[in-house]
Amino acid sequence: MQKNDVYKLDAHTLRVFLKVCELKSVSRASDFFDINQSTVSNILDRLRQSLGYKLFEKVGRNIEPTENAKALIPRAEQIVSAIEGLPDTGTYDPKEDMRPITLAGNLNSMMPALTAIREAIWAVCPDRHVRFLELGSRDQMEAFLSYGLADFLVAVRTAHYPPALTSAPLFTDTTVAYYDPSVRPAPDTDERYFEARHAVLDFGGNVRSTVANEVKRVQGHRNVVLSAGNVSVLAGLMRGTDVIASMPSHLSSNVMQEFACCAVPALSGITLYFDLLWHKRNTDSSRHKWISDIILSLDFDQRLSLPRATAAAGSAA
Repeated sequence: MQKNDVYKLDAHTLRVFLKVCELKSVSRASDFFDINQSTVSNILDRLRQSLGYKLFEKVGRNIEPTENAKALIPRAEQIVSAIEGLPDTGTYDPKEDMRPITLAGNLNSMMPALTAIREAIWAVCPDRHVRFLELGSRDQMEAFLSYGLADFLVAVRTAHYPPALTSAPLFTDTTVAYYDPSVRPAPDTDERYFEARHAVLDFGGNVRSTVANEVKRVQGHRNVVLSAGNVSVLAGLMRGTDVIASMPSHLSSNVMQEFACCAVPALSGITLYFDLLWHKRNTDSSRHKWISDIILSLDFDQRLSLPRATAAAGSAA
């Protein structure tokens, strides 16, 4: 194949290349695109022949992009985003757009923020259909946006977002320990916290939570005895038990309002950053700009009235 065959490359080839770079695995990339491993390998081989240099090398159990491939990554991302954004006309009239505005996230744990977003959109377009979908595992973030299942995501910031996604900060919160004050005292010391039985939110997937990362950093250990993929369910299962849960403080004004909460020294370094995310192909989309401008203009700190955690008075029953 001649090197001038680069003109025959398409966005899908570059998307596959970028996903293999991110996942460091042909098999994991094939799972993401729901295609055979041999198809991914053939795509990469055609790209290698077109470019004239090696793309990956084996490192342990994974593959790593070569230096030439690393230099290609930002250019490939720019090309893919530009191609995927071609359908946008550059003009947008929200009153003529009948498409729903779809946001995804772990809904129960973000209810006040989602309510504020809904109110802001309806203040401009009262009849606009606003859809909220359950995200589940944060492993699914890119799939939701790549396949158009959602326009935006609201999520707690992770160490690394998939390279195809763009983010902007919404608000910050702190982690507190929730407990039933009729059953147990406040777990307000490291000793009480780590001796307690714990409940955790579990959305599946392989992304470790912010709290789990902090517990590991301080070389602590939590005795997890209860988990659920929904905050309301978790709260119901905690009621009347000595189990504690480490979650954002703003939940104390809604789904966790029947529980007391306290700050824990071991968690004092944890700040939760909530972000708005969208796919890079929509960065220049007039429709997405209109929606994101509304959301990012909100004063979430004031709207959420983020509480300060204090140990509740009283002792265990």
